[in-house]
Formats: sequence, C-alpha cells, structure tokens
Amino acid sequence: EIPLRLVGSEMCIRDRIKLSREGFDTILGMAALTHFDHHAYESKDEWAQVLGESQVRCQWDPERDLRLRKTGERAIQIGLKGDVVMRYVGEWILEMEDRTELARHLGEQARRKKETEGVWSPRVYEVCAETARRLGMVDASEEEGR
Repeated sequence: EIPLRLVGSEMCIRDRIKLSREGFDTILGMAALTHFDHHAYESKDEWAQVLGESQVRCQWDPERDLRLRKTGERAIQIGLKGDVVMRYVGEWILEMEDRTELARHLGEQARRKKETEGVWSPRVYEVCAETARRLGMVDASEEEGR
C-alpha cells in the first residue's frame, strides 16, 4: 500500500498498488540500505559505493498498528529513482485501487477507539538469501548459526 500525500493539502490518498512478483524482486535485488549494517556489507566503503550507485534505497522502520502503536515487526520503506521509476510505472504495476474511503473509515474507527484488529494481516515475503543478507533481513543469531 503506497501512501500519497498532496503538498499543501490536508487530504491523504491511499492507493493499493499491486506489483508483479518479478518487478518487486527486481526492486529488492537492486536495493541498498540507507544506513551501514555490518551484517550486510563488508565495510563502510563498500556500503557507500553500493549506495551511491543504486537507484533503489531502503530502510527499515517499526511497523505500527492503526493506533500507531509499535507491533514489534519491521516495515520496509523503499525509494526509487532514475530508470527504475519508469520500469515501475511502465512494466511492474499490475493494478491500482483507490483505498481513500477505507483509510478514512479506519482512521475514524481508531480515533473512536473502536476495534480495528484483523483489518489486514501482513504476510511474509520470501526473498533469496543474498537479498535477505544485503537488506539486513538476516538476524545476527541466524548468521552465527551458519
């Protein structure tokens, strides 16, 4: 789900954008972390070079529920630039659905402290081991067990 904010407006439009598996895997495969992670990169110099050359950047933020409480999970934030944006728009988007009314309804439910559990359930997105390592998805304890 991609939040789109209109500059100078109080309105927030939330669209659900469905991407092809190939497209999303390509995006993740090109991504560089926005911060140095010693589990993902051999050195800060290697990380800086990869980050400087990458058209895709990502960072991990705490996942939050509809009342903005941390869930203990992490959510990936992805930024695109250059040719990847054109491929995203021209090749990888399969479907777009306006979810503005749903977002407004859920926001109102949360403000009224009504039950919003189970509205959506996040799913694990399986990636190859190399992508998981490069994006800091491998827990240090998992890495030590190898």
